[in-house]
Amino acid sequence: PPPPGKAPTPPPPITSPSPPPSVSPSPPPVNWEEISKGAPGSAPACYGNLPGVTYTNPLGGACIWDDAYCVRLPSIPNLNQCAIPEDQITEKCGAWEDCAGVVCKAVYNGYCLARKVWDDTRKAAADMYAYKKAPTAAAPP
Repeated sequence: PPPPGKAPTPPPPITSPSPPPSVSPSPPPVNWEEISKGAPGSAPACYGNLPGVTYTNPLGGACIWDDAYCVRLPSIPNLNQCAIPEDQITEKCGAWEDCAGVVCKAVYNGYCLARKVWDDTRKAAADMYAYKKAPTAAAPP
């Protein structure tokens, strides 16, 4: 008990634990369809080259571009297309809503080029292959 004439010391207030920090939900995982070298769909056209589409990226090219995901292709800097390192396809193209997939070729030295739409009938040269966003498939390297 407290000494005479002193009020009892109130207990400390009850506090609830701090709420956890807000975390944005992760985007759903991306599945990829791998399109073999030279197979139909392994080289879709740039978005701005499609019939009825008027599009020019900031570099003057017809393919999609976003500084958050794209770099110039180091081996062919005047190509004016969005290059993504092949080992970052899931991280970059997967997170980018406008990116439907990428086309790849050995001469691109480990980079692939982003595409917005896919023409599965367009066949490429024998040395081109692609990764396309798909409901089910294997993940790129």
